[in-house]
Parts: sequence; structure tokens; C-alpha cells
Amino acid sequence: MEQRQPSPPTARVVDVVETLAGGARLSLTDLAAATGMSRATAHAVLGTLVERGWVRRDDDKTYAVGPALALLGRDLVAARPADLLAREAAAKLAADTGHTAVVVERVGDAVVVTEVVAAPGLSTPIAVGSRVPYAPPFGPAFVAWAPESEQRTWLARAEEVNPALAVRLREVLPVVARRGYSLERFDSSSAAVLQALALLQDDVLGEAVREVLGRVLATLTRVDFLPGELRGSHAVSSIASPVLDDAGRVVLNLALQPRGHFSAPVLRSLGESVAAVADTVTAALGGSRR
Repeated sequence: MEQRQPSPPTARVVDVVETLAGGARLSLTDLAAATGMSRATAHAVLGTLVERGWVRRDDDKTYAVGPALALLGRDLVAARPADLLAREAAAKLAADTGHTAVVVERVGDAVVVTEVVAAPGLSTPIAVGSRVPYAPPFGPAFVAWAPESEQRTWLARAEEVNPALAVRLREVLPVVARRGYSLERFDSSSAAVLQALALLQDDVLGEAVREVLGRVLATLTRVDFLPGELRGSHAVSSIASPVLDDAGRVVLNLALQPRGHFSAPVLRSLGESVAAVADTVTAALGGSRR
């Protein structure tokens, strides 16, 4: 895939906005430390953001989200109706199934968790912002409904790492599309790599290292289940189904993150529940999975 050249000045602005977006009120020193900037650089960035109303400087010399950014946020919510619908759907899934539910979106060349709803009384290690590369074996519930050109690009990345995986994925994607959801197998060999990928989300070298770890995982993972394989008891780490807009594009995935081993009938039931809720959101957006 094309390598994009980063823009450090843009990254600094985004770092400041993301740091304050959670509602924090921070001093210049704390903001500089949180973003890895020098005080002088942070002061310059904040000066422009304060002038534009994106950041507010209070009398106690702390900084917080400004009114212009808050207004922009409200406008973005209105412009992205799928977000609210997906959050409500994730809450319903978590309450109905007793498992953590997440919303996952594509952001550039990554697949990113944008909402996490733990079932009542359940803690979860999954955090908003957790990401993995949009490369095999990640993202089958996006790819199965993607245009053929995107499917070919995604599969080509598997060919580079593990030709056998590419063969497997060509068999799996039509199965995922027919049943309406993907099943991500969980095993001890992949668990440590997945944990490392999650921990690297904020690391300065994270993008390059995530790419390497994704390639390692591609050599370890037996993806999903073909007809006849889903019998007995299995551990899965994710059950995902797509939400599509009125143009037929996958805008996000709704997913469950179950813990433990489950019988084949239970996994099918959970998958059908995820697909049904995702289809409800798809219908609200004027789309259709079929």
C-alpha cells in the first residue's frame, strides 16, 4: 500500500485536541508532557487553537476544550447518524448477551475500536482507540462486503506473508457473507501478539511495529470456520457483523468480544444476534446487507 508521509505540525494539533477531548483541564506543562512536545511548541499550538476557539484558556492557566470545538462536535454527531445508532446497538447487544460489545471502524489502514460497552458487572481490557492493521487476518467482516478491488488488495497482503492464509481467506469470505457475521478464533499462540498490538496503540513506533506483529499473527491464525468445521466447543475472540449505508458501503462493524469456550449452537446464536442488531442499524441508514 502507498506509504503516506506524516505531517508533524498537523500531528501536534491533533495530539493536543485528542488529549483535551476527554474533558481534561491541563496546564501547559502537563499538556507538553502528555503530547511529548516542548513547552515552546505546545504554547505555539495552543495559541492558535485558543484564537480559533477550539481550546479555552482559563484564569488558572489551564486549557480545556473550547466552544468552537464543542459546536463542531455537535455538528459532526448530526452528520454521522451511524455513530449514535451504533452506540445504542452496542449497548443492546451487551445487555442482551452478557458479553462486551464494541463498535469498530476503518481509519486509514487500520481497524479501530471507537466504542466499548461492557455488559453489567463485566470488566473488559478492550479500550477505545485500540487498533490493528487493516490486513489479514483482521477485518473479514469489512472485506466480505467490500468491492472486489478492495478484496483483491486485502488478499494480496496475505499472499505476501502466508500464501496458505490467502487460500483460506478466499474460502472464508463467501462463507462470512452468506451467514452475515465473522468468527475470529482465539488461541494461546495469538493472544500474546494481540495483547502487544493493543499496548502499542499509543507508542511512537506503533505503526511500524503493528505492521510487523500483524504479519506475525497472520502466520499463526487459522481464520474463521468453513462449513462443517463449526462443531464441538470453540474459543473465539470476536463475532462481527457489518453495518452498511444506503450506498452499500460498510461504515462500521458491530462485534461481541466473548470470553471462554462456547458450543457451536451458542456461537451461531450469538452470531445471529449480532447480525440482527447490525441489520437494524443498516436498515435505519437506508442500506441492506443482502
